[in-house]
Amino acid sequence: MFEGKKKIVAATIAVLATVGVAAPVGISAAYAASAPVLKEGTRSNRVSGLQYLLRANGFNIEIDGSFGPATKSAVKGFQARNGLTQDGIVGPKTLAKLSVVTRYGTEGNRVRAVQTLLRNSGQSISVDGSFGPRTLGAVKAFQKSKGLAQDGVVGPQTWGALFGATKDSTPTPPPVDPGPPKAGDITRADLEKMFPGRVADTKRVEEGLPALNAEMRKRGITKNAQRKAAFLATLAHESSFDYAIGEKGYSTAGYRGRGYIQLTGDFNYEAAGKGIGVNLMGANKVRAAQLPYSAQIAGWYWTEERPKSNAAADDFNMGLISKYVGYDNTSTARARAEDGERCDSFKRAYKYIAGRDAPASTKCNRP
Repeated sequence: MFEGKKKIVAATIAVLATVGVAAPVGISAAYAASAPVLKEGTRSNRVSGLQYLLRANGFNIEIDGSFGPATKSAVKGFQARNGLTQDGIVGPKTLAKLSVVTRYGTEGNRVRAVQTLLRNSGQSISVDGSFGPRTLGAVKAFQKSKGLAQDGVVGPQTWGALFGATKDSTPTPPPVDPGPPKAGDITRADLEKMFPGRVADTKRVEEGLPALNAEMRKRGITKNAQRKAAFLATLAHESSFDYAIGEKGYSTAGYRGRGYIQLTGDFNYEAAGKGIGVNLMGANKVRAAQLPYSAQIAGWYWTEERPKSNAAADDFNMGLISKYVGYDNTSTARARAEDGERCDSFKRAYKYIAGRDAPASTKCNRP
């Protein structure tokens, strides 16, 4: 039995050698045959998948679908780390090292690579980094369409088929496709009850909620009522839940306040872009007021730029959250009033979500 398999493998390698294709150890013949060559100058959704795999291996590059100098440098770094020829070209050997087995329950950038490539093949799926039931179903459907074993596991053959899919297009921002609403998701009706008079009169509120709810789940904000109340109260005061709202009058090369969290200043745009893996500089600054980036930036700011926000909410410390997110100081009456209004909004939201009053120990003043 095993001897027969050895003969088949040997024959496969011999065939590949005759056509000039080297079969990397552990890579299937189908993978070697179908995997494309990606190199500098390529622009496609396959490159976006590659970039997610590079990020999964520790290379902090932008996900833009464009194989430019930064991506080439990251590829060379990966090749050097793995004993491969450092030519900056992604052929079967490099792709085999990048594309490790990915399965149900996995989270992170490898899953985002799978989801990006599934979308590129025509599957309707969100790029959220979580290998859950919807991704499992999409993988099985893709495997069926390619004549592969429908086990839902993304191994060498499935990776090869994903990168070799015939449909390809100019990369676009992944549409928000979070699936059916989950229990506990916030609706516009919820917002209007929690924050009367503070919800924008625009259809963009409803349009943005799927991305916002998904980001809240991803960032641990849905863990308890106080986190949800604190985060939502902050957005109520920053943007009235309008993902595309922009602040007027900011003069630094157009880096005015934009989006749910009112990202402001070129230095913050640069940091946020690095945080979510998207270029927000120059002409791309308008992305801060587009979906899904506006929601991603809000989640990034809450948990990475201000990493103690969830902990402050756990302690019912809105004063500390106001210090993190609100005005830089409380030297003016308006700034002090804003802190009080944020805290009042938090208490109202908490009561709505938890069904009880916030504790008397809730802190409204900054430390």
